[in-house]
This record gives sequence, structure tokens and C-alpha cells, in this order.
Amino acid sequence: MFVLSCSYAGLPCKEVTGHAKSVGYEPGMKIPEDKFTNTWNVVLIMGDWWPVQCNWGARFHLSVTLISTDLFISLISS
Repeated sequence: MFVLSCSYAGLPCKEVTGHAKSVGYEPGMKIPEDKFTNTWNVVLIMGDWWPVQCNWGARFHLSVTLISTDLFISLISS
């Protein structure tokens, strides 16, 4: 849905898959290939690719649903 929204706005967008350290991860834990998988989007804005993680604003924790409408955009510097 995010990729489609970006296409309507004329923004190049791609999906990136990988692993995210989230609920259940313990420091030093070896991450199995089938655990902690996640998908992010990256959007090209003014020549730089920006990662976007829309669903981290809505999560389930301890049998209580916490919802946030914020979009999380973070800058990755090299």
C-alpha cells in the first residue's frame, strides 16, 4: 500500500526485507533465518534513499493494542 501511495505521489519506492530485533530478541541471541523477519520501504527523496517503517507505529504488546498514526522515517548515514 505504501509503494502504491508513493507511486501516486511520483516518489520512487522499493521494498527491502531483512531481520529486525524486536519482541523476544535477547542481546547476543543468534537470529535464525525464519525469526524476526520484517519488510521496510525505502523512498528516494532529493537523491537520497530514506527508510520508512509504517507498521512500527502500531504494535501488539502484553495483550494490549497500542496504536500510533506516526510514520517513522529515519536517516541512515554512512
